[in-house]
Amino acid sequence: FPSHDMFDWMEKPFIQILVDDKLIAVENNKKSLVNKIYHYINDEFPHIDEPTIRRTIKMYLDIALSSNPD
Repeated sequence: FPSHDMFDWMEKPFIQILVDDKLIAVENNKKSLVNKIYHYINDEFPHIDEPTIRRTIKMYLDIALSSNPD
């Protein structure tokens, strides 16, 4: 899922992620995004248990939030 940094002139960039053809803000929506992404991809990884997939998605979102190009 591609992430987009919006408004480079702001102190804290507005980070969005594209899920199911919709741009969704990552900050304050992590739990909702984890659910949406998990339900979108859970059939792709049947051999991996649910908590592992959810932790991986959350880690990806945390990385997207912490990446701040200075």
